[in-house]
Amino acid sequence: MSESPQDKLSRLKTEYLAAKQALDFKKMIGDKRDEIEKSIEELKQDIENGTFKLYRKEKSSEEDLRELADNIETNTELLKSVTKTRRELDSKLDEFELFSTEMLFHLRQGIIDAILEIHPEKNSEYEELSNTHQELQYLSEYAKEIEISVTQVVELLSTIAQERGSVKKGGIFRYLFGANPNYVITKSLKLIGTLTAATIPLFNELTEKSAFPKHFEKLIKECNSIFKHLQIQAEGRWGWGKIDKEVVPFLDQLIGLSSGIKAMTSDLEAQAGDLKSQIDEWIERNTTI
Repeated sequence: MSESPQDKLSRLKTEYLAAKQALDFKKMIGDKRDEIEKSIEELKQDIENGTFKLYRKEKSSEEDLRELADNIETNTELLKSVTKTRRELDSKLDEFELFSTEMLFHLRQGIIDAILEIHPEKNSEYEELSNTHQELQYLSEYAKEIEISVTQVVELLSTIAQERGSVKKGGIFRYLFGANPNYVITKSLKLIGTLTAATIPLFNELTEKSAFPKHFEKLIKECNSIFKHLQIQAEGRWGWGKIDKEVVPFLDQLIGLSSGIKAMTSDLEAQAGDLKSQIDEWIERNTTI
């Protein structure tokens, strides 16, 4: 006898809830194992250091040496105990190896498909939520990439500014000690050229999406303009005049814009999270009998 749509929906929801609980438990075990792994490494280091001191007899009195030997023995027993616990946790993790975020995603999608099979009239309602959520996810990912690029370009501009400052201060003597400032600046400019070239298309991707918040458009345009300028300046040969007038002055501008970029990323991530919650609520409403 074939499974009815309603029975299929009930089964998938039961499997989803069980898988979610198992995945939460798996994460808890994994976190605990990480803590124990750190403790094991610390105990090993303490035992190694203590053994070395005992061998060298760095503590003079017999009482101190005896105390050191006792500590080594205590730590050794403790190491055996936590190592055993780690093996037990590894065994538990093996039991939950089947459960993954991918499995949870597929079960959740199966529930959505089952709901729409029973209630096809709800398809447009779901599609609107899903499309908006997907678009916001893309936007938050683009924004995060832009945030990382802006941070990296700021770091590279800071390096260039520091090298320029050291040459102004030290003159020709600056070239006698440490890394050659010209080499550092050339390398930094090359990296800026690579980063800006890779990031500029993302600015357009952001602003072309309908879900992109309009109040961030000015911020994106300013960043895009600076990145295009820096991409041009990073090409070809450079001189101190170019560094002083066309490169370093944009450091403070980008630093000022970076906080806005971070706020934009947080805002988009929050909106994507809110849409996911709305979809979860939609699923719950349509699977509650």
